[in-house]
Amino acid sequence: KDLVPCQVISPRNSLLPLFFLLCAYFYNGCAGELPPSGGPVDTVPPRIIATFPEPNTVGFSGSKVILEFDEYVEEQSVEGSVFISPFLGLLEFDWSGRQVQIRFAEKLRPTTTYVVNVGTDVVDIRNRNRMDRAFSLAFSTGASIDSGSISGRVFDNQPEGVMVFAYRLDSLSSRLLDPSIEKPHYITQTGKGGSFSLTHLSLGPYRLFAVRDEYKNLLYDTGVDEVGMYRGDVALDSAHPSFGGVDFQLTKEDTTRPQLFSASALDQQHVVLRFSKPLDPNRFTSRTNVVVDTLSGERLGTRDGFVDLQNPSSLVLLTSDQKPQIGYRITVDSLFDTTGNVISQKMNSAVFQGAGAPDTSSPEVIYISVRDSARQVPLDARLECRFNDIVRRQNISQAFLLLDSTGSAVKATFRWKTSAAFEFVPATELRSKEWYQIRLPLSAVVDLAGNHGKESLLVRRFETIDKNQMGSIEGEVVDETGSKRRAPVIVRASEVRQKERAVYEVRLPEAGKFQMSRIVEGSYVVSGFRDDDHDGKFSIGKPFPFQSSEVFAFYPDTVRVRARWPVQGVVIRLR
Repeated sequence: KDLVPCQVISPRNSLLPLFFLLCAYFYNGCAGELPPSGGPVDTVPPRIIATFPEPNTVGFSGSKVILEFDEYVEEQSVEGSVFISPFLGLLEFDWSGRQVQIRFAEKLRPTTTYVVNVGTDVVDIRNRNRMDRAFSLAFSTGASIDSGSISGRVFDNQPEGVMVFAYRLDSLSSRLLDPSIEKPHYITQTGKGGSFSLTHLSLGPYRLFAVRDEYKNLLYDTGVDEVGMYRGDVALDSAHPSFGGVDFQLTKEDTTRPQLFSASALDQQHVVLRFSKPLDPNRFTSRTNVVVDTLSGERLGTRDGFVDLQNPSSLVLLTSDQKPQIGYRITVDSLFDTTGNVISQKMNSAVFQGAGAPDTSSPEVIYISVRDSARQVPLDARLECRFNDIVRRQNISQAFLLLDSTGSAVKATFRWKTSAAFEFVPATELRSKEWYQIRLPLSAVVDLAGNHGKESLLVRRFETIDKNQMGSIEGEVVDETGSKRRAPVIVRASEVRQKERAVYEVRLPEAGKFQMSRIVEGSYVVSGFRDDDHDGKFSIGKPFPFQSSEVFAFYPDTVRVRARWPVQGVVIRLR
């Protein structure tokens, strides 16, 4: 508000004290209330201190509830965080200071337990502190309150504020349940640390999802919301009315198919295809690509190709000799992105003009995974090398050397990731705190057109880590799910503080004791999962058609690894 203007009065005026009082009054009244300056920063989360009706009221027949907070809160944050189960239509909010009346749009059903949930997105006015846990108010129109409960946790880098949707399966087909269409019967929101609790549930079977509900529409929006699936459905009955340990990991489901944007000839034998998203290099085969002369229908053969690991949205094809100035159409089939989506059949072709210039470019090394003079290289390091073109593998395997400090060659195998990239995998661990040398005469790098690399020697030197600076983690994975399925178990330790997080992994044939050695000093999060599909990756599941996640668990404490000291007693319980 504008300040009220004041008239200047002579100091001799006997009304001078009154004038100052009036100015102070109008200034304070018009400037609005301000929080007192100084003092400690407010870090206390807001709380609900009183309700109407009282918690667990039975025989309730009203048309509204009242909530009172212990401090002033942002009204909009509250109105977007109140959910009533079962659904009662659009709610009407009427504020008075720290108190809000919430009126129902629909009449209450008889003999039904209702739960008013207030999520953790509520913030106070003073310092925007969030509620640290969701609040639930239960009341019943009948003579008793439902007593079922489900609790668990969302494991994520930002686990607070995630919605947990619960669906009663006896009123829905489990096969047809689609959380992008059906709104949940019960809702809550994760609090500090990602924990949640759904209380006052009716007994019966449930399916649960964790959803980062970006649109606040109580629906799962594919490609927008992150989602997590539990490892199965949950049944509450009179013998087991409570169920805990319902844990989730989140992912953003990618259902978008890759599209072919363009094709261009680099020379008479090379064509570069550019796609809308990164491709899976392991699922590419040149046999799935067809190039057709657009004038005569005569086919132009493809000899080989590779996904460019420097830019995985690009695919380089090696063709038979193109005819200059001739228009070609290329059609790509059975090409997959990194999440398994196959290329769109509506956007899988492009036109390019044939090039007449022969391939005379020298092949080059464009990447080596170990920089020159690097230190603390792991003893089990795999050395990756990438080229800008398809190269003759036999030449590389004969010319590429890894020498130890005595000049002896390290025995290893070559694992080709693409036709232009390989990994050099030593047969045994490298020796501790020793200097090694990579040597590759570039003249031995030859492409399929016979072009040689430059007449020079590529050299990279690096030192391995001192094993005396490393520790280990020992423990056991206990499978408490009751499953009789014999499946591998993978245990991982992920460094939590470094920018480039080190990740160590051990694969067990089944649940049991494990040991991870050669771990660099640091703080680690240790987790494990049962690899039911034997693919070596954690399968998070799918919301529709429903696929449960693989069972997983995190060790509850951060593990501190110190040099030369084994950390023992790390027990991971799969539940």
